[in-house]
Amino acid sequence: MLTAPLLALACASTDAGENGEAETFDGSTSPRPDAGGLPRDASPTSDASSSDAGDAARDALAETEAPVSCPICTYPGSPAIAGTLGTSLLSETSGLAASRVHANVLYAHNDSGDTPRLFMLGTDGSAKNTVDVTGATAVDWEDVAVAPCGAGSCVFVADIGDNAKARTDLRIYRIPEPSLTATTAAAAAFPVQYPDGPHDAETLLADGSGALYIVTKETFGAVQLFALGVPGAPGTPLLARSAGKITPPNLGFPPVTGGDFFGGPCPRMVLRTYGAVLLFEGVAGEGPEDLAKRTFRTLTAPLETQGEAIAFAADGRAIFTASEGSGVPLFRYGCGP
Repeated sequence: MLTAPLLALACASTDAGENGEAETFDGSTSPRPDAGGLPRDASPTSDASSSDAGDAARDALAETEAPVSCPICTYPGSPAIAGTLGTSLLSETSGLAASRVHANVLYAHNDSGDTPRLFMLGTDGSAKNTVDVTGATAVDWEDVAVAPCGAGSCVFVADIGDNAKARTDLRIYRIPEPSLTATTAAAAAFPVQYPDGPHDAETLLADGSGALYIVTKETFGAVQLFALGVPGAPGTPLLARSAGKITPPNLGFPPVTGGDFFGGPCPRMVLRTYGAVLLFEGVAGEGPEDLAKRTFRTLTAPLETQGEAIAFAADGRAIFTASEGSGVPLFRYGCGP
């Protein structure tokens, strides 16, 4: 659990690159190498041929980020309180995701220690329904995402927490979106296998095709993005593929504790740490792998005790975030101009 003074460090909103370089509001940045590996004010060595210099320039141009020109939400300023989480059963909120079937409904769940169940909340935090998930266990549920599955829409719950980096039973559960009156919902289980040994993780992302991604949780430094693909037949292992790295800013306490992806013509990805909210913005056709290579903006983070849950609204025009704890606020970033 973190103290308020520590988390208050997150309240300075800056831009940062994928390697964590800070950008000031006037657009200047701290020096860093360009795509060709040379500092911006450096020249090739005297024995380098003009052909080599030309190749380096072309390589640098090829690796320049495509500009983001589509109309996007800026989510300006500090988030407002949208309401209070309205059920005492939800005391360790660890994941949030917006329904694609029910208007103004968010899915949430507790961290480890609860039974396998989903809470359906209004976007004002009000309690709508509680659904017991059959065919699942809840060892350490850490995040939730909503994505297409066949002709329908499914909730994906990630049982991927592994503080000791020793688990062999990591699972992602796929659950067809339940009705607002359902009492139970059946899950299909998919084992998760990393290519390089165990990882602790608290972030699940899903793109518009239904492909899943995990972002690892590290105490400091870079986190890894793993691509899992689209789940197939129940029980088929999801073989994780390394798909990039991201270095969060060291604001407060930097482990990544949650995230979400929103596609469409203006793809966006949001990741949160205990002390910061990171927004990645892209162009049409880009997914989490592409956005992970882009620079990010740090939004003004709410002052929360232990923030672990974050999600885009179903239309992408808001971001919701909540902390662990009973009766905590549900914060909302509005779209802005």
